[in-house]
Amino acid sequence: MKSIALSLVFALGSAVPVFAQQMLRAGHGSITLSVTPQIDEFAFGKDRVLLQAVSSDGSELYEIHQDAGDLLALRQFRKCLRSSARIPHDFQNGKPSVIKMSWDGASTQISIDGGDSAIFDLSQIDEFGKMSPFVNTTQDPAFTFDGVTFADSSDAAESGRDAAFVQLTPCPDRAGLFKTAPQEKFRGIALQNFPDEKSRAIVKKYIALLPDAVAAAIGRVIMVESNRYAAAMWRGQADFPHKAILLQQDSLRDPAVFFHESAHMFDYAGKIKNGVWFSEKWKKQFTDKEKNPAPAAMADATVLGVFDASSAAEELADFTGNSYAAYLDHHPFRIEGADEKLAFIMRSGFMNRDIYVKINRGGQ
Repeated sequence: MKSIALSLVFALGSAVPVFAQQMLRAGHGSITLSVTPQIDEFAFGKDRVLLQAVSSDGSELYEIHQDAGDLLALRQFRKCLRSSARIPHDFQNGKPSVIKMSWDGASTQISIDGGDSAIFDLSQIDEFGKMSPFVNTTQDPAFTFDGVTFADSSDAAESGRDAAFVQLTPCPDRAGLFKTAPQEKFRGIALQNFPDEKSRAIVKKYIALLPDAVAAAIGRVIMVESNRYAAAMWRGQADFPHKAILLQQDSLRDPAVFFHESAHMFDYAGKIKNGVWFSEKWKKQFTDKEKNPAPAAMADATVLGVFDASSAAEELADFTGNSYAAYLDHHPFRIEGADEKLAFIMRSGFMNRDIYVKINRGGQ
């Protein structure tokens, strides 16, 4: 068995040196960490990320969290699979706990203080790409870390059940979507993978309403078949590297989805052009004044390099999408602070002035 032990405590977001990363093996391996609580009680709903790690080849993600009386663990692998477990554990102030997470093929397990191992459940998730290898531990004062060990041996053995799940759950070919030939272009935006001309006409109606700068931020709109992502929790996605908006087929007739994603694309374009997100300005003008800042985005979203779905960015996109929907549905947009927010998205370039005026008058 090859292993390496680290006695250092790393702040979340700082990486373990490369020699440690090379020991973190995808497909078959283990991580062992020793943590000691420094407080007496853990509040329910306060999620503490004890460890985040990515394998040396960038193909697998491992996380261990503490939430009140439970230990939460997950592993993401094979591009679209997640295994996860929730284990009751009574953390006690000053008493070390040794946590070991092991994996082999499609199976993953975790044990605490050498006790019985909890088996992970498998599920399909949206496809993710290669990640940058790292190992992070939190600097939360509620815990001290006594050491982290990585090994290329494993206590787990792949089960027939998990192997069968993998065989029956192929990952959707996301790359294939981007390779589909454009069916036509409208305002310079390629339309791809649409089932018919009627569905393209709906999207072209939406595109026609966009300001020139917003349309320029979108390179293509791609229709995604409803059964392509069996476990998809999204209706639309903004894919910045491909300058693409992905739309689930069943969301086509909801204009709020398209304009929500177009707002994300324009927000990103503003960051690239001017170095500042429009959503940062929205946050200062609205979010921070209306409520306490939202918690950080989910750790796995950050780790996977997905757009940081912060509160302000989502609020801005939601408001923009709902504003256009109000315009198309011929009804006034009644929401607290709507006038000032509508003025913001118009002045920032998310919406043309004539549409802004008509929304205030009750739609088209």
